[in-house]
Amino acid sequence: MPVSRSTGVAVGEPSSERPRLFLAWLPDEATRTRLVALQELLRPRLPRRDYRWVPPPQLHLTLRFLGALDAAPAAALRARLPLLAAATPALAAHVAAWQFWPSPRTPRVLVLRLESRGALERLAAAIEELVGGIGIAREPRRFRAHLTLARAAADAAPMQPFVEAPPPIPLAIDALALVGSTLRPEGALHEVLARWPLGTGA
Repeated sequence: MPVSRSTGVAVGEPSSERPRLFLAWLPDEATRTRLVALQELLRPRLPRRDYRWVPPPQLHLTLRFLGALDAAPAAALRARLPLLAAATPALAAHVAAWQFWPSPRTPRVLVLRLESRGALERLAAAIEELVGGIGIAREPRRFRAHLTLARAAADAAPMQPFVEAPPPIPLAIDALALVGSTLRPEGALHEVLARWPLGTGA
């Protein structure tokens, strides 16, 4: 399986083991470098044993988790996503806050909350409409635009909320990627199955 030298993420056709799929935006190398710098800034401030940091090649914005799909809905998804991407203009977002979710008292993930003046929410709603139209169960949870930096252990200590804001790193949301995630003994392997630029049909 080939691996992208720029991202360290496998690129190609799905393996024989059916992966869990998700739709995502993947940062370019320059943006990923700035996001990794935020990880490094926070790393000394968090209990080492409590947090597992997302590897730099796997930093991404999840737009819709899909799970392991059967062949028919997977094929329908691949047929319709290029049309959605072409009709959706590229959009601008930025890093707005770092937060512990669901709360600082019971942290499960450390995230960067993203702001786009509603553009990411509209894109997520369009994706939700598309997947519902091909028979995939709708997502009951409200979409919250974020990028996960680290995952907390089940017994992670309570934390204090962040007082200062992170640098407002600009994010150019210019493509939609279909990614497969396969669990391996050494961790999850992310495989980029397809990528479509936004706004080519506008």
